[in-house]
Amino acid sequence: MGKSTTPTLQGAIAEIQEVIRAVTGIRKAPNEPPESLNGVFPFVATYSQSGRLLIGEPSQTITTLADIIIELHLAREKGNLERVIQQSIDYVWHIPNALGNELYSGMVTGGFEHIQTWGDMDYEYGALGYDKLNTFGFRFTLRNVKLQRVIDSTSTD
Repeated sequence: MGKSTTPTLQGAIAEIQEVIRAVTGIRKAPNEPPESLNGVFPFVATYSQSGRLLIGEPSQTITTLADIIIELHLAREKGNLERVIQQSIDYVWHIPNALGNELYSGMVTGGFEHIQTWGDMDYEYGALGYDKLNTFGFRFTLRNVKLQRVIDSTSTD
C-alpha cells in the first residue's frame, strides 16, 4: 500500500480488504460494502462495528481500538447447503492466516500501515443475509484493532 502519514479507520479497512482479495477463491472484496452483491460469490464485506477512543494515551495521541467485522458470503439456495459448507469451511483458517501473515511478515502489501495490531478474532458460522439475499458463511470480528495518530492542533480532520 502507498505510505500514508495519518492512520484512518477507512485506511485500515482498505488494507484488510486488499489482503482478503489475495485469498484463493475470493471473487469480490471491495473497500466499501455495496448496496447489492450482484451475484458474485464468495464475497467479503468489511466494516467497523464499534470501538473506543483513548485520548492522550500515550501523550499527544489518539488511539482507536475498533471492532471490525469481516463477512464472507456464499450464495445459499435450497438444496445447496452441503456444497456451500464444503466451499466455505476452510475459510475459518484462510482468512485469519492471511491477516496474520500480513501483520507479522507483510506478505501481501508489505505490512499494514494503518493497523498496529489487534486482539482476539471471533467468528460466527452459518446463515447470513445481504441485500435481502440468503447467504451462508462467516462473520469474523477483529477485536480492538489498534490505530494510533498524533493529535494535530492545526487540523480538525
